Amino acid sequence: MADPTDPKLIRISVKNKGCAGMSYHLEYVSPPGGKFDEIVEQDGVRVLIDSKALFSIIGSEMDWKEDRLSAKFVFQK
Repeated sequence: MADPTDPKLIRISVKNKGCAGMSYHLEYVSPPGGKFDEIVEQDGVRVLIDSKALFSIIGSEMDWKEDRLSAKFVFQK
């Protein structure tokens, strides 16, 4: 992300994770992303959502949380 000549977007996808269901996977990608990725923009922030993850993410709120033990994105429905 430090190189302004090579902009990156965050791409959100889901992966099967045992009996618990799905886990969210975030990665940096160069625009425009995957062929079927959906671009979502709010408050000047753009993220890509993998087409397979779209139905899992619709209606969710993604937020950044920091505490003394961790710093992470959280998803709330």
